[in-house]
Amino acid sequence: MLKSHLRKGLLALLTLALLPIANPVDAADVPAAKRLPPEVVFYINAPNVEELKTRFKQHSFGQMIADPVLGDFLDGIKTAFAEASGQAKAELGVSLSELLDLPSGSVTLAVFAGGERPLGWLALVDFGKNRATVDTLLGKASDGLVQSGAKKTLVEAGGASITTFRLPAPAPPKPDPNQPDAQPGPTVPKSLLNVGWFIKDTTLVLGNGAQTLRSVLARWDGEHTATFAGNPIYRYIAKKGAADGPQPVLEWYFDPIATVQSVILASDPNNFQAQLALGFLPTLGLDKIKAIGGTVNIATPKFDDVSRTVIYVDTPRTGALNILKFPAIAQQPPKWVPADSTSYWSMNWDLQAAWRGVANIVDSFNAQGPGTFDQLADEAARQPDGPMIHPKKDLIDHLSGRIQLITDAPATAEGEPPVSRYLVALGIKNAAGINATIGKLVNTPGSPLKARQFRGETIYDLPNPVQIDPAAGAGGLSMAVQQGQLMIAMPGTLLEQVIRGDVKPLAQSAEYKQLATAFPAKSSVISFGKSDSQMKSVYDLIKGGGLPLPPEAGANALPLDFTKLPPFESIKKYLQPSGSYVIPDENGVVFVSFSLRAKSKP
Repeated sequence: MLKSHLRKGLLALLTLALLPIANPVDAADVPAAKRLPPEVVFYINAPNVEELKTRFKQHSFGQMIADPVLGDFLDGIKTAFAEASGQAKAELGVSLSELLDLPSGSVTLAVFAGGERPLGWLALVDFGKNRATVDTLLGKASDGLVQSGAKKTLVEAGGASITTFRLPAPAPPKPDPNQPDAQPGPTVPKSLLNVGWFIKDTTLVLGNGAQTLRSVLARWDGEHTATFAGNPIYRYIAKKGAADGPQPVLEWYFDPIATVQSVILASDPNNFQAQLALGFLPTLGLDKIKAIGGTVNIATPKFDDVSRTVIYVDTPRTGALNILKFPAIAQQPPKWVPADSTSYWSMNWDLQAAWRGVANIVDSFNAQGPGTFDQLADEAARQPDGPMIHPKKDLIDHLSGRIQLITDAPATAEGEPPVSRYLVALGIKNAAGINATIGKLVNTPGSPLKARQFRGETIYDLPNPVQIDPAAGAGGLSMAVQQGQLMIAMPGTLLEQVIRGDVKPLAQSAEYKQLATAFPAKSSVISFGKSDSQMKSVYDLIKGGGLPLPPEAGANALPLDFTKLPPFESIKKYLQPSGSYVIPDENGVVFVSFSLRAKSKP
């Protein structure tokens, strides 16, 4: 009974706390970031729920689910929703519709740690005119927590009444008689055994106790000098993400290193292995990663959706970060990439810097010091029972660092699983050197590589390989030097297509040209994908009942009748091509992924 009351009380609180994830929103008068303490390590905020709902209806997915063609299928979802709503009404006192309508302004979820402040969390929900729903949920939460043994306290602060609860500490795990010397596992930080809330204006604020909630009240007017909004890294990331006209529907921030450090120290400060691992971060250069964050936007004048992610890195970059150098260059699909490709991806990697970065890391962890990694590479190339290939001199030094990947999905017979083909192309600086390396592989005793001729070109086949993708079909891996690239295909039919050269280039297709208008002149990575081509085979498989479910999934695990899905052609128009690119930044790197508005298509 005690566990049941505690579960119901926490369920009501978690429902409120997780609303920011299900329904992102933002603050109206004072930005949420100005009401948070500066020690925030995780933050997710959506500026305006009502605006989000409006723009979602303009998004291709919103238009698709509003299309009557999906009516029969969505009836099953509506039935499941009604059943879940009844369960919510019984547990929480409010229906799912009331829950979904609750946020009407800013919604924020934040986790903070570091300094003198213990590990904690905050959730801010602007509920607008839905005070009755909030009161019902808080009443349920309070009753459940009290009945579970939590100690309730009421205090006044900052013009608001704060309600807090001290939760019962969980019982320590019983010792294992088979492992008498085993160390106890991590404990729940004391700060997380507190929970509470207050309501001010039209905002509900949830957090782990009075200290946390007071920190928000002290910053309520947005004039406090120490706030998360003052974090220069957060401000930099937010500025980089605000580049698409309307205010983003979602923004987020995450400090991975500080989060890991704080969680370890709060839960198990005596964990030697964890402390040792943290000590290696500077050696690996990972302590230079200060934060990751970005924005999400939908239904802007140009984009159906667009997300911008920034990895903020301090300089000088050392250790593992030296491996990840991707200079920006002008990029577009070469003429051998066919227009019917389902996806195309291209990256420019500084392989020489990567080699030096790996060498420095290996040398730093080896007692013999500098030169250890190069010595290991030299020894590998001298193994008499191997191909006698030096990984740097015979491979890395001959490659340009341009790496391209294309996939396609040839049509299959009705009822058959989808088939995907893959081709990786590695740019070559020295074709003679690469051919010599391939020759060493072919001539190694017992080598499975077999040479064959196709239209005057040499292809090397690897028969009976371990299949990476069983759906790829027969044919295994094939390799050839073509178009200034070392090409590796699975199966070889895709490589033969490149040699024939009888395809319309992707770069000349209307879809790619339109999407490429959003690419920068130079980038480290670009990608292009056809959502309709990528989804068609899977969609048809699901609609036909061919999607296998795990044995533990019962008959009612998915209360949906997929046979009621409309023909794929009915929804194809809502699946827009997508693209992405990566560009270096003075403070790290910026990732952008997007799809264009349907009205922008030619």
